[in-house]
Amino acid sequence: MKKIKIIAGFTLAALAFLLFCILDFQSWEKLDIDKILNTSAASVIFDKEGNEIGAVGKSQNALFMDKDRIPEYVKNAFVACEDQRFYSHSGVDIKRILASLINNIKAGAYLEGGSTITQQLVKLTHLTQEKKISRKANEAWLALKLERKLDKNEILAAYLNTVYFGAGAYGIENACRIYFGKSGSEISLSEAAALAGIIKAPSAYSPNVNPEKTLERRNYVLSRMYEDGYISYDEMEKAKKENIRIIGQSGPDEYGWYRDFVLKEAGELLSLSSDQVLSGGFLIYTSLDTQRQKRIENIFDNENWFPKDAQSGEKAQSAFVALDSQTGGILCMVGGREYEVKRGFNRACDAKRQPGSALKPLSVYAAAIDGLGMLPSSVADDTKRVFDGGYAPKNAGGSYNGLVTLREALSRSLNVASVSLIEFTGIERTRSYIKRFGLPLDSADNGLALALGSMTNGVTPMELASGYAALSNGGSLVKPHAIEKIIDRSGRTVYAFTPLNKRAVKRESAYMITSMLETAAKTGSARALSIVPCSIAAKTGTVSVDDSRNRDAWTLAYTTDISACIWMGFDETKEDMYLKASESGSFAAKLMAEFMKEENGRKFEMPSTLVEVPIDKTALQNQKRIWLAPENAPALLTEKEIFVKGKEPSVLSPAFQTPNKPAKPDIYESGDEIILRFTIQSDIYEYLLFEEIDGNKKLIASESGTNGEIKEIRIKRDTSDAVYTLAVRNKLMQESGITLVSAESESVLVEGKMNITDIFENLMTKFE
Repeated sequence: MKKIKIIAGFTLAALAFLLFCILDFQSWEKLDIDKILNTSAASVIFDKEGNEIGAVGKSQNALFMDKDRIPEYVKNAFVACEDQRFYSHSGVDIKRILASLINNIKAGAYLEGGSTITQQLVKLTHLTQEKKISRKANEAWLALKLERKLDKNEILAAYLNTVYFGAGAYGIENACRIYFGKSGSEISLSEAAALAGIIKAPSAYSPNVNPEKTLERRNYVLSRMYEDGYISYDEMEKAKKENIRIIGQSGPDEYGWYRDFVLKEAGELLSLSSDQVLSGGFLIYTSLDTQRQKRIENIFDNENWFPKDAQSGEKAQSAFVALDSQTGGILCMVGGREYEVKRGFNRACDAKRQPGSALKPLSVYAAAIDGLGMLPSSVADDTKRVFDGGYAPKNAGGSYNGLVTLREALSRSLNVASVSLIEFTGIERTRSYIKRFGLPLDSADNGLALALGSMTNGVTPMELASGYAALSNGGSLVKPHAIEKIIDRSGRTVYAFTPLNKRAVKRESAYMITSMLETAAKTGSARALSIVPCSIAAKTGTVSVDDSRNRDAWTLAYTTDISACIWMGFDETKEDMYLKASESGSFAAKLMAEFMKEENGRKFEMPSTLVEVPIDKTALQNQKRIWLAPENAPALLTEKEIFVKGKEPSVLSPAFQTPNKPAKPDIYESGDEIILRFTIQSDIYEYLLFEEIDGNKKLIASESGTNGEIKEIRIKRDTSDAVYTLAVRNKLMQESGITLVSAESESVLVEGKMNITDIFENLMTKFE
């Protein structure tokens, strides 16, 4: 018996200890009546400088209703809807909790809760929204204590002045003014029932979001009021027939797109609904740059930056997002041409579209440079051809260029060269780099068309901007985010952003791709960005329907500080809802340039493991030869290119050297003419023929040609002996004002033609 008692004692002790751990008493909040009576529960957003940009919830100048001014039918509507036994329980309704538990078990899901109005009030004012036993127990304990501190009317009034009604309205007085344009003491029974129905889910039942659902919920509340004896049948029927007339408006929508994203992100981070975030009284610190946000909103307000509407009247849509390249913090965001609905569809983060050529730097070119060690001066084939599987890509404009450097292929966005490159690098390697930049891929995205941005599901503007941010910051992957820190009402930091510590590509690779995209912004497909006064890299992309129509147009641009993306297109691509191929890309690029021209980024810093040297521009373009150019070479004949230090070219281009002394010309006689024949050694050379007679030398002819070409110079034979020599002049340097001439060849003597007198004298000499 004693043994049984010992075992029972240990068991009870273990259960008590387990219960103590589960309930986590040490973390329980204590009842604070000031939090109940002070019902300000707005969540406040701060920008990147720590400046408050306003509340997303109850206004700081909230209007409250005294408990004696709240009409009885208003109170009854909320009691009937939310807590039928409110006036009889002591803060916790055991019968309701058990009934809810049984219903949830039967349904196999969490369908309803058992919280009383008192519990809801202490949760809104004291607790987080965590779904934990300890939090629920703390809530019940606080509710019981509150019921001993305040009477039922005080509790109900505090609840009505605290709860969120949607449309930025906290408290019943604010809700009445926003929705109905009148005080809470003036609303009708029908309007009171509508408000009582909203609070279950303001984002779903708010009358300015879903009026049909509002009426459905209103009628449900009226039926409950009738069943509980608060109103008569006739009063119920009359109220159900009354129209709900919304005449008030919500507050200003400054930074609307950004605020909405913050609410969504906060909900995901804290596992709360948007409505719970709104009513949570959180301090939310973000990466919002208000100056940039206002700048892009002002640009979007000007319709001249966008293509014309479709014939049906449908507007061409657009989205814009800019990130801090170092952290991934969202600096500014616009989700569409007009901000119409709170927490509506945000194209910047929700719209997945085909990226077209905008994907190239993050896919095949990253695979080539980072994966295979290729350089901007490496070569790809841009010859028109049919690839495996019958795939026959086309270049924009229909021109093809044979062998081209990667710099030329990317900056000019040459499609065939890009497909040739993915064929060389391998599709799997390209897929792996797309994933490295944090972009989503479907298993079906495994064809050559991936080089041109053909994807099953597409990407969002935010995802692309994030990928380009890794190029901007030297190869480190960033996580796009708006929220840096969240503090709850008790002053606890409940969330702090942690940056990713993951590399997408090597620093050297990021710089080389950036350099190629700087060329695109200066002279290539993104040259609309050439007006930007600081160092900028950019890439455009379009997705075509046919030669005259595009579905999507993109421009990505970044400095050392910011990575930005703009998308343009129609939400649905059907009938006449397409972009004109001749103008769609330019609209996106010009809008990006308008935004970026206010930026002040630094020069992109080249890693110490790389070196930039001048090379022979003509040889690279025409012969795909990489020859070194001297520092004093004419700028028009050279270009700077990037190489791995220690592996830069060391052979000096002949284009910038004094030519070697040529061989003497061959000489032939042909009647009264002599023929001087020689072979051209280089197309950059000009051959100079000098004639010397009786000590007088002069230039009598010059010839140029292609390498290996045989040239002939015919000269009428003179009576005097003549000496001929060849010299070679560097033609390219001469055109640039620098004379580089070789030593003269060995001379060729041509005896003069004898006249009749000379012939007679010679004959007489022989006879003598």
